[in-house]
Amino acid sequence: MDQQHEHNQAAPHQTVVVQQQESNTLGLAGFIVSLAGWITCGALCPVGLILSLCALGKRPRGFAIAGVLLGLPGVLFFLLFGFGLIFAVLGIGAAATLAAVVAGQQLKLAQAQAVLRAEYAETSTLPDETGAQALFVAELGWEPDEVRYIRNSDTSFTLIEPGQDGAFDTSDDLTQTWDVGGTLIEEQVPDSLEFGS
Repeated sequence: MDQQHEHNQAAPHQTVVVQQQESNTLGLAGFIVSLAGWITCGALCPVGLILSLCALGKRPRGFAIAGVLLGLPGVLFFLLFGFGLIFAVLGIGAAATLAAVVAGQQLKLAQAQAVLRAEYAETSTLPDETGAQALFVAELGWEPDEVRYIRNSDTSFTLIEPGQDGAFDTSDDLTQTWDVGGTLIEEQVPDSLEFGS
């Protein structure tokens, strides 16, 4: 009976308390954004740093500390090199635009130069300013004064294209001096662009 009595007795109750592990979601987010900031040349690091700094007040702090350690140098990297990269890209874009504009100006002056050389080959003389403008209108279909022509001597002339602003005597003008044999004597290339209003 003693054995039966032992079997009938219930085992003592055991209560297992499972505590939820503390988490710091903001710290994890700051760490992830700081880490991703390095992929974007530091552009996201300021956001990751701010999230991580805010998360330092909550436990556990591991990811928040890691986010700060990644975010702070990332911010410095971004300030030093990220902005430099952005400005370099913008500078390359401006240089490409300037090169395209100058190429268009050079093409226009090459057309004018060819018309003037053909006139010289036919008449053995360079036209005056009025005659050159008439040739440009007749041969190239240009409006008067699209290109300025200056007769320097019996065998040389200067052509000036006004650039994007459409005004002569500004820094975006392209100036070329030629002889009637087709030799470019001098060229002044614009170093900036100006746009008219």
